[in-house]
Amino acid sequence: ALYFAITMMTTVGFGDVTPSTVFEREVAIFLLIIGSVFYAFVFGMVFEIVKKLLVSQIILEAKLENAQSFIDHYQIQGPLRTKILKYTRTLAQAGGDIDVAG
Repeated sequence: ALYFAITMMTTVGFGDVTPSTVFEREVAIFLLIIGSVFYAFVFGMVFEIVKKLLVSQIILEAKLENAQSFIDHYQIQGPLRTKILKYTRTLAQAGGDIDVAG
C-alpha cells in the first residue's frame, strides 16, 4: 500500500504494475489526479511561505535603510545611533510601523 501511495502521489508511474480492468484504470487515473492536485497544493503553500519570508526581509532592509538615512542626515552619533537602529529592527521584525506623527 505504501509503494502504491508514494508512486501515485509522485506521479512517477509504476512500470511494473499495470491496471488490468476498466475499474482499476479509473481508480488509477482518479488517484493520479488527486495526487497531482495534492502535490500542487503542497508546493504552492511552500512557495507562498518562501515568498512571504522574502518580502518580510525586503521590508526590513528598507526600514533599516530609511533609519540609516535619518541617522546620517542628522549626524547622530554614539549610543543613540545604536538605539535607533535596534529599535527599528525590533519594530520591523514585530511587524509594527514607526509612528512619526508623535
